[in-house]
Amino acid sequence: MKREKLFEAIGAVKDKYLKRSEKRHVPLVNYSGWIACAACICIAVAAVLLMPEPTENVIVNEHNVINQTVLSPQLGLPSDEGATGDNVLSTIDSGTFFSINGMGFEAYSEQDVLVNLSFEPANAYTTPETLPIFKNKSYNPYWLSYGLNEYELHELVWDVLAGLGVDPFGKDLTKFEKVRASDSPRDPRGSLIPDDALLSIKLTAGFGTITVEANGFVEIMYTGGLELPEEYSIKNDPDEAMAYLTEQYSALLDFESATVVISEAARESGNISSAIVYDGAGDKTEVLLNRKYESAQFYFDDSGKLTMIRINNLLSVAECMGYYNTITADEAKALLLDGYYYSSYKGEPILDEEHIRGVELTYRTSDAEQVRIPFYRFYIELPPNEYSGEISYAAYYVPAIELEYIKTEYTPDFSFNN
Repeated sequence: MKREKLFEAIGAVKDKYLKRSEKRHVPLVNYSGWIACAACICIAVAAVLLMPEPTENVIVNEHNVINQTVLSPQLGLPSDEGATGDNVLSTIDSGTFFSINGMGFEAYSEQDVLVNLSFEPANAYTTPETLPIFKNKSYNPYWLSYGLNEYELHELVWDVLAGLGVDPFGKDLTKFEKVRASDSPRDPRGSLIPDDALLSIKLTAGFGTITVEANGFVEIMYTGGLELPEEYSIKNDPDEAMAYLTEQYSALLDFESATVVISEAARESGNISSAIVYDGAGDKTEVLLNRKYESAQFYFDDSGKLTMIRINNLLSVAECMGYYNTITADEAKALLLDGYYYSSYKGEPILDEEHIRGVELTYRTSDAEQVRIPFYRFYIELPPNEYSGEISYAAYYVPAIELEYIKTEYTPDFSFNN
């Protein structure tokens, strides 16, 4: 949410991106008088517990993560090759950056593919020569919100309240709930996450609820929905409505150049249930990271009321490991056709030019992955559905970095496919 986090994460702070707009905005929830006190509260948060970072060198197979992922034999065989050249960068174990845990295969409709390929930062044929790789400090294979320590999570709460213009001492805040790892039925009891680790804070207010999670995720829900002014109808004029909302929530989003994405199918039907917003300012690397890790999504009900805002803040739990040399989309396609890929599709792939629908540059966002690397995601056409005849596309991933950086010192277990 805060742009400072992006530049802290990638180690490329630019003064122009750290300047906050001095223009005043009227929040949709308008309270006052708390800002001077909030700083004191941040400092005075009692009993701050600094959570330890995830254990290093965790064997992913111990948590049955990699066994639910299909890896091509070429990327799963042992290799003695390490990083070469002038860049002194660590090699990365391939078991740490791709996993699918407890999910079906990743498939997309034709419309989904068109939307994904329309994102400007996803253009696979303008890939920068180097891209950052991050250690994921929210790593855990249990789908728990983890990463920020208790002090940092409280800071994020005050940040959200400030962005909304909500008085933390006001009468409208009626409940303050904390969830710790020991409260969750999925808690593995200390393997990676201490029982006393704070996972989330939920505040109940007169307008609804605010939930802030330790992986930086924020959710704001409006009970009964929030009605927009008549001249800013999401149904009649979605572009004007989103321009209005991004202005109203500018202090919360902290975007220099808010970029709105609404699917063409939703526009044509007039039934817009959600819209994505991300910061389009900066170079391609910055915009790509904003799109994947720092975006917001606005949700609407059938009557056009705003029901919920979800904000990703994943760079707050990311640690840059360095910039790695990339390969081109054409080089990645050659690797794909040679069988170098990661995918959750368990059928027999048809990997040829004819069945490649498109390719985009992307990062993955799963908390079950210890390292976040850039990928080329290829959409591969599958046989028509035997009942509906519809065509869908499976996702195949090829690392966007040079393979010499990737260490593959294990052989994946394919027994689940038998």
